[in-house]
Amino acid sequence: MLVVLGLISLSVLMTRAHRILGWTLGKMQSEISYRLPADFPAADAARLERAFAAAIRRAESGALDAEKLQQVQQKFLAIAGSETLAAEQLRELTRLLEGFAGEERPAGPGGGASEPSGEPPAAGEAPAPGGVGAAAGATV
Repeated sequence: MLVVLGLISLSVLMTRAHRILGWTLGKMQSEISYRLPADFPAADAARLERAFAAAIRRAESGALDAEKLQQVQQKFLAIAGSETLAAEQLRELTRLLEGFAGEERPAGPGGGASEPSGEPPAAGEAPAPGGVGAAAGATV
């Protein structure tokens, strides 16, 4: 219910109420964080939290990309209709939030949104050798 209310708020107020948009994203973050599956990896949960924080900052700044916001809204609608949250849904949501926030990252091996191991690098930090972006065939 809270997610649906948030989506209505996003649609109606997106052009002038940037603070309300940020607030709405924060409420959605709380709802999704509450529903995270017990087996969702801690690194992925931390990345999702960072993606939400970046998306909230972007929304409150007023620098919005309507197309990317719409993609986030569509993913929220899909998640709102789900009885349980799947890890892949949450990774896709993370990727979309990062895109909306202007912090898109290359996909991991196999097209997934996760880093291959451990914590993802901080913004502006290069991945560890052998991680995302390593030369093909390189040995570690």
